[in-house]
Parts: sequence; structure tokens; C-alpha cells
Amino acid sequence: MKKTILRIIALLLCFCMALPLFIACKKDTEEGPSAEEGTGDNGQTQEPEPVVPVKIDADASWYDENEAVFELSTAAQLLGFNDLAKENSFAGKTVKLTADIDLNPGWSAQVSAANRQVTLPEAPPNKWEPIPLFEGTFDGQEHAISGVYTESKGYDQNQYKYNGTVGLGSAGGGLFVYLVNGTVQNVLLLNSTVIHIGQLAAPCAVGGVAGRVLGASTIENVYSEMNVWARTQRYRMVGGIAGRSDWQTGDIAPCTAIIRNVVFAGTVGSTDGKNSTLTPSRVTEDNMRVAQIAAQWAASGDNEKDGRCVLENVLAVGHGYYAADTYKPVVQNGRAGDYCLAYRLSAAPSGGWAYNTTLSFVLPASVNTMLTGAAGRSGLAINLLKPVPTKTVTESNRVLIASDVHLCHVDTYGVDTAVRMQRFIDALRAEYNRSPYSALLLLGDYSLDFWNYQVKGSWLEKGVSNTKNFVDNYLSQLYDLPIEIHMIAGNHEQYGETNWEQLTGGYTRQDYCVVGNYLFLMVDTFTADLDPTEHSDTPYTGVTDLEFVRNVIAEHPDKKVILCAHYLDFNAEANMGHTEFLEMVDNGQFVCAFVGHTHKSNVWTVTDHNNFKVAFTGNFFKTDDETPPQNYMWGFREVLLYDNRVVSRYITPDNTVTINGSQYHKYKGTQDEVTVYVQ
Repeated sequence: MKKTILRIIALLLCFCMALPLFIACKKDTEEGPSAEEGTGDNGQTQEPEPVVPVKIDADASWYDENEAVFELSTAAQLLGFNDLAKENSFAGKTVKLTADIDLNPGWSAQVSAANRQVTLPEAPPNKWEPIPLFEGTFDGQEHAISGVYTESKGYDQNQYKYNGTVGLGSAGGGLFVYLVNGTVQNVLLLNSTVIHIGQLAAPCAVGGVAGRVLGASTIENVYSEMNVWARTQRYRMVGGIAGRSDWQTGDIAPCTAIIRNVVFAGTVGSTDGKNSTLTPSRVTEDNMRVAQIAAQWAASGDNEKDGRCVLENVLAVGHGYYAADTYKPVVQNGRAGDYCLAYRLSAAPSGGWAYNTTLSFVLPASVNTMLTGAAGRSGLAINLLKPVPTKTVTESNRVLIASDVHLCHVDTYGVDTAVRMQRFIDALRAEYNRSPYSALLLLGDYSLDFWNYQVKGSWLEKGVSNTKNFVDNYLSQLYDLPIEIHMIAGNHEQYGETNWEQLTGGYTRQDYCVVGNYLFLMVDTFTADLDPTEHSDTPYTGVTDLEFVRNVIAEHPDKKVILCAHYLDFNAEANMGHTEFLEMVDNGQFVCAFVGHTHKSNVWTVTDHNNFKVAFTGNFFKTDDETPPQNYMWGFREVLLYDNRVVSRYITPDNTVTINGSQYHKYKGTQDEVTVYVQ
């Protein structure tokens, strides 16, 4: 569903860009250009005069130290802000844009990086000096800044003193060098180039928005096509949005900085030396950190003073480069540089580095409005035709359904939890390689985040979301497969909708998936006591959101509906008075159902409701103490969809485990098969 949204957004944006051109062409065809608008004495159309950037005098007359909010609408005023901020951090003040601003009309910031040669643009007449320290709020109000050009050496280690006493480390910037408890939001950064030419002795952080981000700073709702390049021979961190976050520095509070709702579509890279040639560098791959969002976005250790930084809902569709022994795109965690978000997101010490990291992107309505609004503005060249990372889903009548994997503190059957999780992911990939499937449906209980028993749930007890860990460290390994993945909550995930979406990277508590002629309707049956403040066990609430059920079915009137949930209890549904839902079951509205929760793989025939078939989806954890674990060993359900029937069997991958002190080998096999015929 999320991938479909991305495709729709991309198509809509392209349409918005093309529409003004279509209208203009139609008008010229119907009316023809007037003499005043472009024909000479001989009737030939004349080319318009090229726009040449000219020197603009800075205007700081708008500033009044007694005021807290300032509105800028011209290039002169923005350059005036640049001058003022060299000696003024704007702490407690807000600077807003009320118009699109181009500092160098007619100038091109284009950077070419091909054949080991980087071609950087010529300097325009109006340069931007990276603001040393910014502690205020810069709000673009959905306006664009174009024509920014910086060429600076930045600050060496301890050269810039915060409050005159504390050195903030080596850094260079685009708009800002040090962002300390500041905010940059709601702005588009277009046709701009940042060049860092320092030869600094210490590790240097360079970023398009800010070099170093400290304290409770926020960068959000930003679209950037900046080119951010560092030309140094030293250890460097170069990020399209930010160079790095930082630990507690002096009297600055521990870093809890946030980068959120950000798209980077420019270039970011590093060259060796003062010229623009990408020569083999003396800097090793280990200490070369280049990323489209943030080169190092992390708390730097395990203790409380180091803070926790957040990177969420970001999309990188630009390009990242560096020069090491060979010229190649940046690679991080096995992902190509074009999709590299940040350095050290998963190689983390316990509890440290970044959290809320996602590789998915759901375009917020505010950013969508900002982009589509800017697309038609005169003089702006927003390149939204760059391909958003999407994939064509495999066309297959095969679907896999799983649940109850429980990433947690418990090692089961003598197998370490991390090993067990990796076996689960490897088995799903092996199944795709054996016989491709169109969709993977996950029906809850990825953790013990909420649990009122023994050690208690990890979310309230320790602030740890193993649901998030499951998505970031395991499920994300399958994102390269051309399949749809849908993931709903179980009874151990008592997160409210907002927290659920943020922690999982955009999944929703209930969802649906269309495969061929079938609609998989994934409902939430544990909707009570969400986001609790005390440990509790989520009660079964049944199918309470019938409006969701009716609406999704109405949107797909020609599809055969298969019901999915973490659990279904038909006696409880009757006791709760859910008569409409039960009537839908009795009237044949649903072909069959798939549920988890029991950790078993059997098939239940609900005799009180016309022998309705419910197939359980097993587990990759353990069964209850009374059931021989060999009966319901680790696995997942395969579903085969035909015009006249649905066939499902439980697949158990090859595994060796220890049960009651004895080693047990489960050979790959299938069990608990069911066939449901469709009228």
C-alpha cells in the first residue's frame, strides 16, 4: 500500500509540472505570439535575452533587536540576514520567508561527476557565507531558496567557541555551520551548491543545511536539490542535509536532534585535494563518510549524556560519491550510495546511535502541497522527474502469511533470538527464490513490547521497541524483493496509530492488499488501551471498525475477500454484539480467514457459522507448554489463489533446535493443508 502511494504521488507531481506547459502551448497555438511577445520586424521569433546574475546589495534594514519575528521577501533581505547572523545567533527569534527567493537569477549550480572528474560551477556574484551559529527558527513557509553558493574553509577544532568558552568541533556548512537548539523547516533548497575547501586537522563535518547539529535541533519538511561537496585531504563527514549530530558539548543539553520529513535529490560527495579531480585518496573507506541525509547521525555512546538522535521519514533520491582507491558510489550496509541515508545506523552499541530510522517514505500532506505548489512557479526548476525508488511487484498467485515471531529477550529451543530472526528472514527469501510470491502479510506479535508478565514489556520497562528493531534490522532485508509487504499490529503491540506508523516506518494498524482477483482485508482486533502508561495485557476487542471493512470492500466490489487478523474469536464477537460482522461471515462475504496468536498451524472449521474456515499462521517462536513443539514448528503459511478455490498449507523450513534437552531436526515440509472453494 505504501509503495502504491509513492507511485501515485510521483505521477501526480509529474502531472502538476506538465500542466502549465500544456496550457501555455495550447494558448500559443490558438492565439499565436504577439509582436510584443517575441517576433521581430521580419516576423521571425526572437530568442529571449538570457538572464545574467548581478551583484545584489544586502539589506538589513528590516532588523529590530526588540522584535522576535521577521519576514523576508527579497534576495537583498536574505543576504542581509546572512550578514547579521555572522554576529547574531537569533536565539529566541524566528525568520520567515514570504516569497520564493533567488540569490543569483540566471546562474546554474549544476555539478557533474563522471569519469573520475567533478566539474563544479563557477562562482556567481552573490555568495552565501555559512552562518557560524544559529539558535533560532528558520521557517520557509513552503517557499523556495535558489542560487545559494558557498565556498568556505569552515572552522577548525575548537576554533569556534560557544558562549565564548566551549569549542564546537571542526565543521563547514551550507546554510549554517552549527545548528544549536535551532529549527529549519518548510523550505525548498534549489539550484544551489555548497563547496567546502578546508584543509582542517580534525574530523570535519559538512552539511547542506548544517555541518554540526547539536542539542534539541530540528530539520523537517525540507526538500533539497543542493550539491554538497567537500575538497579536503582529511577525515571528513559530508551529508546532503547534515554533516553530523553530536554528543553533549559543554553546557549544551544531550543531543536529541531530529531530521524528519526530508527529501534529498541533489548530489553529495568528497574529492581529494584542492582541485576538482577525483584522484585516489589517502582517506580510507573507513573514515570516509558520505551520505545523502546525514554523514553521521548518532549519539556517540551508551550513557545518558550522549542523548538520542532521530532520523525518520526521509527519502534519498539523489547521488552520493567519494574518491578512495577507486571511484565508486558510497556503499553503506550493503546498499548502493544512491540510497545511503546515514552512516552508522545499524552498527550500534547497545541502545546508542540513531533510532526511529526508516528506509521508507510517506510524503506528508504539507510537503506534497509545498512541492506541487512550487512546481508551477516561474523561474524555478524543480526536478521531480528523478525516479523515486519503486519496484514492480511480482505477478503471482502466491502469498505468504506469517505471525508471532516475537523478537524479545527469550531464546527458544536453544537458539539465540538474533539467529532465530535471521533464520525467519532467510526462509522467506528462500521461498521467494524457490517460487516467487506477490505479497508477504504479517499478522502481528513481532515482539513482547507490551506484556504484563515476569520481566514486563520492553517498551514501558526499558523504552525499547523490538517491533522497530524487527523492521529495521530484519524485515528491511526483504525490501529489495519485488513484493508487497503489509504488517498489522498484534496484542503485544499496543501502540496507538501515530506511534505505530512512526516506529514501523509507515505501516498501519490495519491494512489491505489486492492480489489478482482477491482482496486480503487485514483488520485490527486489539484496539483497546493503546499507548498505555502502565503495563497491561491488550484485551480482545473484535472487529470494531466496520466502516473500514465496508469502505475497503466497496472500493473493490469485484474482488473475493479473504479476512486476516491477529486473532478472531467468534464467541466473543457474539457476546460483544457484533452482529453485522457475524452476518457478513454467515452470508459468505468472506472466502476464509487467516489468523495468528495461538502459535499453532491447525485449521479451524467454525461450525456455528456455516463451516467457515480459519487457518492459523503458526509461529517462529514457541508453542505453549502443553503442546509438543514438533507439532507446530517454526514456519508460515503459503496461500495459492485460483479462480475457483484458495489452497493453503503451513510450510516448516529446515531447522535444527533443542527441545527438552534433546536435539531435534525438522526437515523442510508442509502440514495442515486446507482448500476452500469459491463460488
